[in-house]
Amino acid sequence: MLKIFGKWDEIIKLEPEHQGTPYLDGIWSYVLGSAYLAKGNMDKALIELKNLQDIAFSPDADKYRVGATPASQFLKLLLMDSRVKFIWLVENIQRCKVL
Repeated sequence: MLKIFGKWDEIIKLEPEHQGTPYLDGIWSYVLGSAYLAKGNMDKALIELKNLQDIAFSPDADKYRVGATPASQFLKLLLMDSRVKFIWLVENIQRCKVL
């Protein structure tokens, strides 16, 4: 819910309550990376993007499911979303520097 309402500072302060599966760890990296990206902390956003990529492509990611969908497939969708947002932000920052 915090991500939906843009509560970025609250997200950054949180420690994950549950962890240890590719799905939970991947979701956490996605949400935390989104918060860092929204706050303009590109270095930390990139770290979480890399974490999400590693988790999505880890061999054990398919051992878990999100409903009928393998967790790796769901996490790869989040990874694509994160990459698009990151690229969009970088391009807009560069565009603003030109203006």
